[in-house]
Amino acid sequence: MPRISATARELTRTRLLESAAAAFARDGLAGANINAISLDAGLAKGTVYNYFPSKEALFAAVVQQACRRTAAESDDPGPGASTRERLRALVRADVAWAAEHESFARVLVREVFSGEPELYARVVEAAAPYVGRVVEVLRDGVDRGEVSSERPVEQLALVFTGMGLLALAQHWGSGNAWPTLDEIPDLVVDVFVNGLRSPEAEMGRPGPPRTRRAPSRRTST
Repeated sequence: MPRISATARELTRTRLLESAAAAFARDGLAGANINAISLDAGLAKGTVYNYFPSKEALFAAVVQQACRRTAAESDDPGPGASTRERLRALVRADVAWAAEHESFARVLVREVFSGEPELYARVVEAAAPYVGRVVEVLRDGVDRGEVSSERPVEQLALVFTGMGLLALAQHWGSGNAWPTLDEIPDLVVDVFVNGLRSPEAEMGRPGPPRTRRAPSRRTST
């Protein structure tokens, strides 16, 4: 039996990933059929298993490919820009990918928040190209005193990435009302960087006192 060249294997793998992305977008992770993915790619049944040990591993590979593209296509303004600007560029690229591949992005968000530990671990590992870029930006921010060093940047990067997914879920869940896709980058970065600090607190002065509404009293008749 002739050996398959590395180039041929890579082409076959690419065809499988393209077919799988379409299947997952259409049918979800649970509904996608491995044999149908192989056939849709113009290959024999079971070919997927020559490249991926399971449907979950195939799903993670599609996620990894998407994260690589997002990280590569983000318009990073460079180390000279502020941490805020560099994070915003990453979220913009992520949102742009989600808008272009909305059906698959919806499936990804749903599966991430499903609470299935093994699949979540696979997706986090697959998201390494994107999360790694966030880690790099945050590490530079720590070196320049723009980011607190109290927590490991690897943990902060996961939180930041999760906030982006939550913002997309809120966008779709609200019927695209709030936040809009254009609002997501500023929303995620502002909340992540500033938290709940008031503008006055950021400038080093206390904000105006807030009056508390007195509880309403019921009168008995």
